[in-house]
Amino acid sequence: MKLKYITKPKNFMAKIIAFIGKPGSGKDTVTKILREKLKIPLIVVGDLLREEVEKGTELGKKIAPIIARGEIVQDEIVAEIVKKKISELKKDAKVILLNGYPRTPKQAELLDVDYVIELVVSDETVFERLTLRRVCPKCKRVYHLKHIPPKEDELCDVCKIKLIQREDDKEEVVKYRLKRFYNEIEPIREKYRSRNALIEIDAEKSVEEVVSAVEKTIEKIQGGGRMKMKMIYRVLIGLSAGIDAIFPSGAQDIVNSISISVGREIGKELKERGANKDMSIKEIFNMLAEELKLADEFEIAEKENEIELKIKFCNVCPKKVGGYPIRKTACPVGGIIIGILKEVKEEDYSPVPELIPGEECKIILRKEV
Repeated sequence: MKLKYITKPKNFMAKIIAFIGKPGSGKDTVTKILREKLKIPLIVVGDLLREEVEKGTELGKKIAPIIARGEIVQDEIVAEIVKKKISELKKDAKVILLNGYPRTPKQAELLDVDYVIELVVSDETVFERLTLRRVCPKCKRVYHLKHIPPKEDELCDVCKIKLIQREDDKEEVVKYRLKRFYNEIEPIREKYRSRNALIEIDAEKSVEEVVSAVEKTIEKIQGGGRMKMKMIYRVLIGLSAGIDAIFPSGAQDIVNSISISVGREIGKELKERGANKDMSIKEIFNMLAEELKLADEFEIAEKENEIELKIKFCNVCPKKVGGYPIRKTACPVGGIIIGILKEVKEEDYSPVPELIPGEECKIILRKEV
């Protein structure tokens, strides 16, 4: 069976960044500020569950009585709802912020995210932030008896009625919430720490300082590996042009050997950015095109043991870099892809180059069986 599709580079690999932390660590405040400041989509799990109920969806009907009883919605249902929302947003987003997930080790298994940012605060800070918080029952204005006190003793500045303490902010409830946090958090931390995907931010500082620290972290996640990969790739392209000029008869073999090694290094970095062996060939090519701006358009045809790639308007071709006349030339793209497939999918391919001069090149890779 032959699969064929034409695609243009796009950002299909949106990075999912989840926020965890103790109650009162500032997750809601920080993520909402970042959403507005950076124009990044934000999924707040609690809001998402209420939205499903309000819409009357099938999932909403399942969870409505659970929420009404004040019980915890099953991990499987929460994961399904979050996955659905991510699927809607990832087509147009490079980064998606996730607040309120994962809360349990089971949730972390059901839906894997790319990075986890933990806002770290002490228990003492949690108790001070939450137990001293007060709300106006009428206008819903929020006060803090120490940091944002009302002008008159526990009276709303606007409504002049007595402020109340939310149930979630009462000392016994805060103790229970902290206990639950400690019971669930360590396996989640360990899962992401083991692959260098857990980032801890000191949330004892001011809101402005915490937002700034998280913003820098997001910028690093978005572009940290991309510059390195582009640099490696372009150096290889220039090297290919030079090898082609010096050793015209054996240039392709030399370039293949070098580019396969480079492809494996890029594959390692792509895995850090979310690539895995369960991805389809199409997804890997899309990711390569997005990260390296490979070409304006490419066409992929898959057979059982063969991949045929046609590249149109290649943006990093040795013919362009070296200024050579239009002719067959040593191309590193096939070798890079072989290296990436070896590293990401753990599959071996051999290059069978058939480069067509002009605006389109054709590369055939055969799977070694």
